Amino acid sequence: MALPLVTAASIFVNPGVAKATSYQGLSYLLNEGFSALVFGDLNTQGGDTEGRLLVGGDMNVDGSYSVGTCTSGTEICEDSLYNLSQSNGERHDLIVGGDLSGSASWAMENGNAYIGGDLDSGVSIDGVNGNQVYSGDPMENLDNVLDKAYEQVLNLTSDLTEISAGTTGTVTDNGYSLVLKGDDPYLNIFNVTAEQWGGSGKTRYIDVPQGSQVVINVDGETVDISGGTIYYGEEGCMPEEFGIPTAPVCEDPLDYSPNTIVNYYEATTVNISAFDHEATMLAPMAELNASGGSVNGTSVVASANTSNGFEFHYRPDEEGEDGGNGDSSERVPEPNATFSLLALGVVCLLIRRQKQL
Repeated sequence: MALPLVTAASIFVNPGVAKATSYQGLSYLLNEGFSALVFGDLNTQGGDTEGRLLVGGDMNVDGSYSVGTCTSGTEICEDSLYNLSQSNGERHDLIVGGDLSGSASWAMENGNAYIGGDLDSGVSIDGVNGNQVYSGDPMENLDNVLDKAYEQVLNLTSDLTEISAGTTGTVTDNGYSLVLKGDDPYLNIFNVTAEQWGGSGKTRYIDVPQGSQVVINVDGETVDISGGTIYYGEEGCMPEEFGIPTAPVCEDPLDYSPNTIVNYYEATTVNISAFDHEATMLAPMAELNASGGSVNGTSVVASANTSNGFEFHYRPDEEGEDGGNGDSSERVPEPNATFSLLALGVVCLLIRRQKQL
């Protein structure tokens, strides 16, 4: 079967647009269904990727793993919003530019698996529901497209630190808790150090108006996070869908993950342990080392080593799905010139929902 051509029209980033267009949330990227983009290699020991996964380099799996299926074990997996739609072979849910090696087995229930290099005999992937597994034939032009995307994502990380729209919120850090407070109804920006954002057992409170978009710029080359959590609101609550029994439930629950992006714009290493990163992670220069926990949002990293059941979760826009069925403009009011907000949707990775992907 002829393998598809990947073009810059199907994978691209456009930070120039971001500086002057209205904010449409992260829905473009999220509604394409991607949990993670790893430009280089991904090494895993247990865990899963519940949305789509793109690995530019090699992928090594050691132990139980799966891609494209919600398996968190919480009630959030019972909601169809948090599950990829069935593509019947029309969409690639796993794309690996290099080799896939190791020892694991799983079924591609909602989309195809595409392995540009060799598929190790120790890895057993079954295509079900009309989905297929392709391997051994590099996807034409993928390297060039990813190189271009990487360059533009780097520009994005810089642009996010220079946003003039929205409101720069206040940051209060007492060592064991970090409070980020903003009052802009559309966009709240916070600038913190790696020491403030990181730490062991730290509680992070994001107190912004319901539905507001949030950008958190984190400086520093190395960020270490061990334990702790992220809460929302001044009293510290979490949406019921997160399935955290010890957390107070927000009176008006909303999964803030699609609304929040953490920009690790200087990081070359991000270490997280037993921590649920309740936001999109933008760290294109960084090696992610993750033990336990999860990212509840889209992850963009240079490379990743995950263990102890770490999971890349799938958190689409509240109204959308992996095919872009939602229109976030209905939920987020169109800002006027005073609130000329950042269109994170088009500055992030856009992978078109076409048969070639």
